[in-house]
Amino acid sequence: MRNDSSSRRFSTRIASGFGTIFVVAGLALAAILGIMAQVGIIGAYRRGDADLPTAILIFAFSLILTVIGLGYFYFRYHVVAKRDAWSARQAERNPEAPWLLNEAWAERKVTDHGSLVVAAFLWIWSIGWNGLCAFIYTVNYDKIIAAFHTSWLEASAAVIFPLCGLIGILCAAGATLNWWRYGPSTLHIDTLPGYLGDKFRGHVIARMPSLVPLEAEIICERRLWVRRLRDGKRSQELVTEKAWSSAHPIDAGRLMRTKDGTTTIPIDVPVPAGKPPVDLDDEGAGIQWVLAVRTDHERLPKPAAGAPPPHRFEARFAIPVYARR
Repeated sequence: MRNDSSSRRFSTRIASGFGTIFVVAGLALAAILGIMAQVGIIGAYRRGDADLPTAILIFAFSLILTVIGLGYFYFRYHVVAKRDAWSARQAERNPEAPWLLNEAWAERKVTDHGSLVVAAFLWIWSIGWNGLCAFIYTVNYDKIIAAFHTSWLEASAAVIFPLCGLIGILCAAGATLNWWRYGPSTLHIDTLPGYLGDKFRGHVIARMPSLVPLEAEIICERRLWVRRLRDGKRSQELVTEKAWSSAHPIDAGRLMRTKDGTTTIPIDVPVPAGKPPVDLDDEGAGIQWVLAVRTDHERLPKPAAGAPPPHRFEARFAIPVYARR
């Protein structure tokens, strides 16, 4: 049994090593190709071989490749290395307080950047998709025009792709406007950490144009890597399962509006005993606790005729929940 287990671990390490090499090589190639494409399209525009709209689209698409490729190396070899060094120093100073290894927890401030991540993803996808469509249409312009005159089916297919790109831009613009208008929400932790069998307390600072009933749900999640077989190829996927949760109402009267336009949301939720504490490995698998604050749709009053619908709020924060020693 030990030999089989050791063999599986060794095989997993080899597979992980090859996967890392493949990812690093692919992103390095993307960065190099992006830079080469930028240099090439600038030269083509100066020589008059490419018009300005085509040059802009190709440059934007290649710039995305460069940013993704170089951004990976910057994050992995600078940001992650800096974070690991900070965590190592914290572990030496506070060996009995694992929650202090998380920089956000140590500062008692956890920020939800979910809306910004969604907006950034939509912009990257939209620019990449539209850049690719522009390149294809530029190269095959004569064929596409001929298809419009010969087949309605091919013509409709040629219209669908740029239409998807337009929808992506509209969605990206809407997500960006939503993030710009409301901004990120921040949880300020009062109980560091929250202990099993006690209460987790804090307050959330958010931008809410209208005060509506909310609910705070505290969730214990189990994260695990699952192997899947799709089209004859094996892949690993990090799956999150809800092991336990409990929702608690927050009346609109408990919310406090400040002079700067933000709203303070009080958090005071019980944490049951007998549940597993936070325990995540280096690959993100294990137990995590999450606080979700959202609009309570069941208690949401119906808007008056002609009035705009009430603001729907939602934010998620990873929180420190541990057992007393």
